[in-house]
Amino acid sequence: MNILFSTTRHWNPGDELINRGIAQLLRHSGYRFNTIVWNRHPSIRPGHTSLDNSFDEFRHDPLSIDYVIFAGTPEWLGHRVDPLYRLIQQNGIRCSLIGIGSHGEKFGLSSTAKTVLEHHADMIVCRDRSTFSRLTERFSISHVKLLPCPALFHCVSPVRRQKLQTVAVIYQSTYTPFQSVNVATRDFLIQLITELSQRFPVNVICHYIDEALEASAIFGSERVRFSSDSADYENYFKEVDFVVGARVHGCVGAMSCGTPAMLLDWESDRRRKGVADEIPLLFKGTLESVPALIQKILTLDVSQQSARIADWLLSLRCEYQQLLQTRITIPPRAEGERQNVHERARRVLRDNEMHLQRADNRRRVQRLKDVFQIIKNRVTARIRHLYPEKPLD
Repeated sequence: MNILFSTTRHWNPGDELINRGIAQLLRHSGYRFNTIVWNRHPSIRPGHTSLDNSFDEFRHDPLSIDYVIFAGTPEWLGHRVDPLYRLIQQNGIRCSLIGIGSHGEKFGLSSTAKTVLEHHADMIVCRDRSTFSRLTERFSISHVKLLPCPALFHCVSPVRRQKLQTVAVIYQSTYTPFQSVNVATRDFLIQLITELSQRFPVNVICHYIDEALEASAIFGSERVRFSSDSADYENYFKEVDFVVGARVHGCVGAMSCGTPAMLLDWESDRRRKGVADEIPLLFKGTLESVPALIQKILTLDVSQQSARIADWLLSLRCEYQQLLQTRITIPPRAEGERQNVHERARRVLRDNEMHLQRADNRRRVQRLKDVFQIIKNRVTARIRHLYPEKPLD
């Protein structure tokens, strides 16, 4: 079956860890599916989606989608997913919202979103208490559960840590758009990495290329761990015995791999605090003193904590799987909705041929524009060569 996941690609590794965790839970629950992406990347949607290999509501047949899953984050609402809610309502598609959250403030639901949540959603799993309370109290939506973030299950095979030998610090920059930290936080992380390196080998994990290049200049690229492929972060988290940083999904991602983690500055951001409050085995730290933080890390029993994480994740996985197996329903479409297979196949092929013809026409027009621009540039260059003192309008 085809499942359409509302997530991002090549934007935020945390989004991809959430999506991968949900996919792992579905597979462990016995579902077999094709992963199709509704890409919420801010440079792609709203805009042109036809070239990034994700679902495009203007080009692709919604009847090809069997199920929709909103894969976490506060962006289960907003202009990037409004068309998806309309598509679900108009085509009678079932859906689930798993791992959704908010920034702690009040939020509203459009009439379309409210209709989808009430009549099309099999289940809604919130990762923070604020979102859970608002959906159950303000909107009286009954099929809502409160469970820790599903990014905890992105790792296929967690590894139990034995003792504290290597550490990773999640680095953040003041430079990354929409993901920057203030100068004080950045300097604290630099000092933490520098002083921790006097005691342990320290890897520097970065989620964004701006951070990776900046960290490479400061600490050397051989210590930096960054990838455009979020699947590589599983290996980065398994390379070390402990992870510390202010990125909540970096810490949650580490715990998924069996690596204990400490989230810094967790109370200053309501979104981060909401996620952390539902994860009892996530250590919390402050940005007050680097020596005090290092001393706290040294006193932790990594082996015991890793074992506790493994047992807790096993119990939580069973709870998630039971919920998925009992709540998700993918009914066959009515005959009136799903046309004869051969007729529908012919229509899809015909529509694709029309799209190809339009694309060919656009390419021809662009080719003519390119040729015209080349001629214009050559003529302009020739005129400037012959009449260097004559201004060109």
